[in-house]
Amino acid sequence: MTRIPLLSICIATLNREKFIGQTLDSIIYQLTPDIEIVIIDGASTDNTKELVESYIHKCHQIKYFRLEAKGGIDIDYCKSVEYATGKMCWLFTDDDIITEGCIAQLLEYIKQDYNLIKLNIFV
Repeated sequence: MTRIPLLSICIATLNREKFIGQTLDSIIYQLTPDIEIVIIDGASTDNTKELVESYIHKCHQIKYFRLEAKGGIDIDYCKSVEYATGKMCWLFTDDDIITEGCIAQLLEYIKQDYNLIKLNIFV
């Protein structure tokens, strides 16, 4: 029986080779089996694809989809949600960092069965 993730972290990216690695690093060490990462690449022309693929070898919870043509941020986020299998989706940017403990706290809120959870910036 396939387990449905509680959370899909959905990332739309385009030519962010210099940033997305730090973003993934901040997420991966906090992952639990209840989480997947869905990345939609809007046809990057830099080394974003190769960088993300190197992370896939370390973390099998990453799903990566590269579009053949640039779709735009709205289309890319819509695609990421289409490919997501989690109970909740977190639309996450490709250059942000998650603070320690953030995902654990979010999972607690998800388990309380909210329909919408709005996150704020913590510095």
